[in-house]
Amino acid sequence: MSLQTEFESRYTLKHRVEISNPDDRAATTQNDTLVAIAAIDAAAEFETEVQVALDLTAANHVRVAVMFVEYMLLQYGAVGASVVEKKRTILDARVEALRKTTSRKRVTPSTTSLYKHSTFDSVQRPEFDDEQFWDTIPDAPNRDGTNDP
Repeated sequence: MSLQTEFESRYTLKHRVEISNPDDRAATTQNDTLVAIAAIDAAAEFETEVQVALDLTAANHVRVAVMFVEYMLLQYGAVGASVVEKKRTILDARVEALRKTTSRKRVTPSTTSLYKHSTFDSVQRPEFDDEQFWDTIPDAPNRDGTNDP
């Protein structure tokens, strides 16, 4: 499915007609040209905001991308700024959640080191109780049980 089709399947006809025909309140059909343009703009905005290419087979991508289409149509129209700001606040929260889980700009661990991990010897113990450390631990008991240096 295309992004436009996904958008059309998720929103009612009445809502789509209202936001795609901002200057014609008597309209009974959606403005397909404006919806197609909004879908193109939404796909581009999705990639910029989420920092990953839109995948219409991933449900979490479609959910956010469809919201971008609605936001674009609201932005194009004569809707009050408070409505657009409220939609953008909701959209930003969803984008941030998606970006945290799918963004390709994350630092991924990698190494070119030639060193191999060693195995842990459970018999070997650290030497924190050796005499050489006695003077660095304040008020530590000595081996004879006293606190004398």
